[in-house]
Amino acid sequence: MPGHECREAPDALDARVGGGRVGKVLAERPRTLTGHQVLERRRYQDHPPRHEYLLT
Repeated sequence: MPGHECREAPDALDARVGGGRVGKVLAERPRTLTGHQVLERRRYQDHPPRHEYLLT
């Protein structure tokens, strides 16, 4: 549906598409984009470690 936002949790999406692919994509995409210098990764919290991604 155009304009429809998906608000499902990653686990629910994994169950629908199978095989844990959603979590893998969510983890790998920012790494790929930082490697190509499209995004910059910055730590904003130490405990637990959390990062934000900014466009370069």
